[in-house]
Order: sequence, then structure tokens, then C-alpha cells
Amino acid sequence: MTSAIPAIEVRGVHMTFEDRRILAGVDLVVRPGERMVILGSSGGGKSTLLRVMLGAYRPNAGEVLVFGRNITTMEEEKLNELRRRWGVVFQGGALYNSMTVGENVALPLRENTMLDDSIIDIMVRMKLDLVGLNDVEDLKPAQLSGGMAKRVSLARAIALDPEILFFDEPTTGLDPVTGGAIMRLMNDLASKTGATSVIVTQDMRCAFDCADRIALLHGGRVHAVGRPEEIRASTDPLVRQFINGEPDGPIPFRLSLDNCAGELRAPLRTKSGRRPRPTASAPQAPGRDGN
Repeated sequence: MTSAIPAIEVRGVHMTFEDRRILAGVDLVVRPGERMVILGSSGGGKSTLLRVMLGAYRPNAGEVLVFGRNITTMEEEKLNELRRRWGVVFQGGALYNSMTVGENVALPLRENTMLDDSIIDIMVRMKLDLVGLNDVEDLKPAQLSGGMAKRVSLARAIALDPEILFFDEPTTGLDPVTGGAIMRLMNDLASKTGATSVIVTQDMRCAFDCADRIALLHGGRVHAVGRPEEIRASTDPLVRQFINGEPDGPIPFRLSLDNCAGELRAPLRTKSGRRPRPTASAPQAPGRDGN
């Protein structure tokens, strides 16, 4: 973590849908090699922030720098080249159901390299071995458990040896033991590869077990950021309410469209009347039918 250039730097990012501010001036620095966990209540803007970091959304104001390069103004061709330097583990695994496990993991290698099939097959086995899976290359995603699917998704994300790994709710839907295994894998990979990790989660165990630092989003801004022990020791009422899961406090129990828009699966329309779309080659989770 000695580089002077942050792995990711978010500067004054604003995002508005239908006159509702989802991100309202987010500032966040992710240092090279660190594991940054982003927490947030419903409507806090963490999902939108992740999409902005991935270059899937371009903010209304502000900028995002990745490896010192401004992706908010970058041409699509150059952005696609930069995307090869990061990997994404989607919430549901996002595996292509029509492909085998091996074909899913091989996909980034086939699309971005000129390697022979024999070399790709070896690399696929190596990546699967790194996440604790052996002899599963010929299985289809429908044959996998939730934990196995998550591991395959992680193997695909590290296929190109990325410098940054993005995790979207990596333990959601998993039992505590499987979730613990995934967290161990995440930490082991970070240690072995030195990759920077950005982890969006609501899982407090995941947050405190995986983070070097934690950022808590609320109201479209970074409300608090610090090391896990600093967050645990915080006397801020909102931080205390969130990490302890208390129903009463600054975070309201009742939600309206105004304070949950940042978490909607189908984003609200922009001022132009159109829903914001990821760019054509932006990383997206394929549907259940593999499309």
C-alpha cells in the first residue's frame, strides 16, 4: 500500500434519477491492495456507487479515477481496455446457464487473449483450484449449490489476474458456514495476489472479517469511514444503530420512494425521461437464461 496513486478515487460524485438524488457528493479513496467494504442502509446509494465505480453509470457530477485515470470522461474503447484490469463477482454468481463451469471461467480468457485452448484449459483448472474446486469443469451451473456457484463466479473474476476485485453482496443467500468459507477465500486471494478489493455488503460479519477499512453510506454520502475497530468503537448514533441492527435511531424504519431509490433493481428514469443504462460493454450480470 505504498503507491501514491489510489487504486480508486471517487471525487464529489452525484447521481440523480427523476430529480431524486441518490448520490449526493460521495468522496472515497481506495488504496492499492486494501480491502474496502462499503456498507449502507436501503437507499443509501451503495449499489449505485458500485455501478459508477464499474463505469456502468456515468455520474451527473463528479469523477471516478481508477489507477489515476478518469473513467467518467473516458472513451468506451479505452474504458474497455481498463476493465480488463478488474474482475467482478456478482451477487447471484451470474453464470451463463448454457455454458459449463469450465466455459464460464474460460470466457474472459477467450474474449481477451490469444491463448491456445490447451493453455486456457490449464488456466481454468488453476483458477478453480484456487477457489477450492476440482473436477467440476463439465458441470452446468444448475447442478451447483449456491456456494459452489459463488466460487465459480470468483474463479471467473480472477481469470485475467485482475488488480481490483469488486464483490457485490458476496455472502447473500449463503448459510453461515458457506459464507465463512467464501470470506476466507476472499481474504486468502487478497493476500496471495495483492489485489485491491471493493466489497459491497449488508453482512456485518463479512464487513468486519474482510475489511481493512469500512465506509458507511447514508443519504447518498459517506457518513463514516475507518478501520473495523474504529467503526466498532464509534459513538455516532447512526453508526451504532447500523452495526447493531437497532430498529430505532437516525435511520428511519419506514421507507418511501425518496429514500430507497438508490436500491431499486430497475432504476428510476433520469431527467431526460430514460432509465440510465450501462454502456454496451459495461460489466452486467447475465440473466437466469444466460443472456
